[in-house]
Parts: sequence; C-alpha cells; structure tokens
Amino acid sequence: MVLLHRRTGYELMSFIVNALIQAASNSASSGWDLNDFSFNGATASRWPQVVGTSEYYPSIDESSLVAFNNDGTKVFILPSPTSSPYLNAYNLSSAYNLTTAGNSFSARVNLSSQATQVVGIFFKPDGTKLYVADPVDDEVYEYNLSSAWDLSTASYNQNKDLSSQNSSIAGLWFKSDGTKMFVLNETNSNCEEWTLSSAWDISTASYSTAFGDGQSGAFRGIAFNSSGTKLYRLTDSKIYECSLSSAWSLSSASYTDTLSITVTAPECRNFALVSGTSMYLPSTQGYVDKYTLSSSDDISTATWTAPTSDYYSLMSDLTAGAFSLISARGLFLKNEGDYFYCGDAGGDIHRFTMSTPFNLTTASKTQSNTNLSGTVSDLFFSPDGTKFFALIGSSLKSYTLSTAWDISSLGSATSLSVNSGVGLHFKPNGDSFYIMGGSSNRYIYTYDMSTAFDISTASLAATKYISQTGFPTPPTFYGMTFDVDGTKMYAPFNRPDIGGNQWIAEFSMSQWNFSNLTKVRAINFGNVSGDITKVRFRPNGRNALVLTEQYQTSVALLTYSES
Repeated sequence: MVLLHRRTGYELMSFIVNALIQAASNSASSGWDLNDFSFNGATASRWPQVVGTSEYYPSIDESSLVAFNNDGTKVFILPSPTSSPYLNAYNLSSAYNLTTAGNSFSARVNLSSQATQVVGIFFKPDGTKLYVADPVDDEVYEYNLSSAWDLSTASYNQNKDLSSQNSSIAGLWFKSDGTKMFVLNETNSNCEEWTLSSAWDISTASYSTAFGDGQSGAFRGIAFNSSGTKLYRLTDSKIYECSLSSAWSLSSASYTDTLSITVTAPECRNFALVSGTSMYLPSTQGYVDKYTLSSSDDISTATWTAPTSDYYSLMSDLTAGAFSLISARGLFLKNEGDYFYCGDAGGDIHRFTMSTPFNLTTASKTQSNTNLSGTVSDLFFSPDGTKFFALIGSSLKSYTLSTAWDISSLGSATSLSVNSGVGLHFKPNGDSFYIMGGSSNRYIYTYDMSTAFDISTASLAATKYISQTGFPTPPTFYGMTFDVDGTKMYAPFNRPDIGGNQWIAEFSMSQWNFSNLTKVRAINFGNVSGDITKVRFRPNGRNALVLTEQYQTSVALLTYSES
C-alpha cells in the first residue's frame, strides 16, 4: 500500500493498465506475431486475402502477370521484378476464387534459361503450350507441356525473333485458334498482328499489320476478349478498350472506351477476363484485383468492390490539404477499443467512436478539432486520456484535455523542439518517448523525461539507426508501434524495387532498448488498397488496425486478426 501511495497518478494508471495488458497477452494465445495475422473482411476482390509469408524472391506477392487454366482451378502468377523470371502455378479449391490459392505454389517453371525478362505470357487453350515474351531480346519463346496445365512438365521448344518489327515488346496475346499472334510494341506505340501459317507454331509467324489506339499512357500489356472483338491496352493507371468490327483483325479496330484504375498499382502486364464479367488485374505492388463488369466485355462498366466488413473508409471524414489532397496523418487506438483518432492533411484531428469495441463496421466520426497549428505527422495520448501529443514538423506539441479523450476540450499547447519524423510513441509509464525520422525515416530518436508525460522535462537520450540488413532493397519507413512490453517493434515500409508500400516489418529488441534492434520478418499485407502508413494493435496483440491510403483515391482502415 505504501508503494502505491508513493506513485504519481500517471505511474499508478500505467501500472494498472500494463498489468491488465500483460495478463491478457500472457493468456492462451500470445499474439504479436505478424505471421499469424490475416484480413478479417469478407471479399474476393483482392488476392492475397491472407498475409503473404515470403520476404524475398520467390514471392507470390509480387505479381505482374496472371492467367487461369480452362476451368479456373489453377492460377498462374509471374512474380516481378522479372530479372530472373519464373512462373508459378497455384491450385484453387474453388474455381476462379483466388482466396483459395493458399500461400504455396503447386508447380514452377524456370524461364531464365531463355528469357532475360518477361512481359507477357499466354497458354494455348488446351494447356499444352506456354508462350513467353521477352522485351530485352524481342523474342517470343514457346514451351511444350506434356501434361496439360502442369508446369512441372514444361520444356522449351523454340523461339521467334520479332526484332525486325518490334524493338520493345510490352505484351503478348494469341487468337483462340492459334493462327494469329499479337504483340505490343512499346517503342512504336502500337499493337502488331502476326499471322501463323501453322497454328500455334511461332516459327511460322509473319508480320501482317499494326494498330495504334491514339491514346496516351505507358504501354504495359494487352488482352483480348474471348471472341476477338475487343482489344484492351494497359497503362499504369488506365485500360483502353478498342472494338474490332472484324474479329481478330487489327485493321478493323477503333478506340471505344477507357477505364481509370483506382485501386491497382502500376506495372500490371495483362489481365484475365472470365466470361466477360470478371476481370483479374495483377500488380507488382503485391496483389491481384478482381473487378466486376456490369456489361459483358465493356471495361468502362468495371468496378472494384471494397470489403464489406472490418473495413472503414475515411475519405468522407477527412479534410483535404494542399492540392485537394485527402490524406490521413497519424493514428491512435484507445486500449479499450471504443475510440480511434486520426489526423489529416488539412491539419485537423478527428475522433471516431466504435459502438462495439474494436469493430470498424460500427465506427463513426464523433468529434473534430480544427485548432491545431500545422499538419500532424503522428499523434499519441497518455493512458488516462488527459494529455494529447501531436508531432508537427520539428515540434512536439502537448495539450491538456479538461475532459479525458475529448478533443474538443484541448487546452493551449506546450511545444518542444524535436527531430521531425513520421512516427511517435510513448513508453507506457511516460518516462520516454520515441520518434521515427531522419533519412528515409530509418532512425529512432529516444527522449527521456524526468516527469512522466511532461515534455518540458524531455531531452534527447539516444539515436538508433535501423539497419538495412535483411531487406532486399533499402526501405523507407512510415511509422512505428510496439508491443506492450517494448520487446517488439512494427514498422510499415516500402519496397522500392517493386514500387509497393504494403509491407510491415517486425523487429525484436530488449525491453525499450534499441541497441540490439533486429529484423525478424517482413510481411506483405497485399490485400490493402493503397500504401500502409500506420499499424496499431489491440492490447492483447491479436488484432491490428492497418491504415492505408492511395493518392487522392482512398484512405481506409482495415482490421487484421490472429489466425
């Protein structure tokens, strides 16, 4: 009892909260392991629906080309980048349902003995031949499959040099009977038609004609509908549709429609169109999107469906900043799960109430404060909700709340000059706080306080550089959070080699001591829309809120749970 009387209010609150949290975290399931987390929301609009397990190549999560077998029970994915290309096959227990693919491939064919890079794949409709386009050598390679659709039986057969007409292949397709081959020419900005005098034998291919759709954008890939009356050209952000009045004849083609891609990242090289109403679009950023077409083969009617559960769109709740940019800045999840807080590019802070704790489908915005001077990078609250902290540029601002957790009751700010950054976290007992910043946000700055949660007593105590060891390419981090006892750190980061920010790294460390900070794993959360910028955990470590955003098109929270 004497010990309790000697504690400050903050220390007592922290002591009780931590005891409860630790008791929860030590129960039957330990939590806090990213390998165990998967997305709760029910939707088949994006794959992988579960967390990817790979950290390096090979990876199912870096798709740039996708194809199905004839009955939809197999999907073929070509990982990107394509410097050492290979093709993976995955079995689907439910036809065309990518969520049933699992995380391990059923077979693989190594293409690197022939192709330097791969920008196009195509299967003969009976699954006995595979064709691969190489943009470096401007060649198409043909493989035989002794057992239909089984990549383990694939063997190289022959090649066709297209360099006489094509100086940079960007896509590949065949007429359904194998008598015509179509390749996209990135240099000349057109689609070429080649005639095969012997069906499916590329050695008999001869140049016929070319067509340009007259539209702008990069040349990334091509596809046709099953009847050959529609041609689609892919760019980084759009799909252009052309109609062919004479099936499979480019001389009869004319531009008709455009689809603006709002949820798929750049570098997709083809898409699979099933029955004219389901379109599967791959992305090098780590996922395959499913679009539904309300009018068969008309891509202008294609829509992507957001998850129906464990998903909350923030687009209508946030204030736009410069250039009308809608962006989320910072995220804080209250331990009890009834509130979460988010800043925006307009410099405002918002409170969201979940009528059912930790259930995003019950969330609604209930408060806003527009009196913060500057745009928040990250935010934090003391355990009792009476102090609010905002990282704004190179200043950390501390506000007292006259009513706990009520951001409309913010008092005047106390400011401390700190290292600017993208992440802010306080130790539960309030004697230290941490800022992630510096070059590519690869530094952790530790500030110690002689009085708990009183930043006027803070001073810089240590600086830790986050080693790039274990990362395929130098990462840029976007924030951090910790488990309850400070022995694990989690940080969203990008993969510049594949252009994706859907990754979260998990680190181990001594308790609140960064001297031995070590990367444990990096996981691709590939079914999110846009780039992951923040992740926050429920105190038991079994649920996580992931904040994602895509430039001016989507800002959302998703719930992941331990499997």
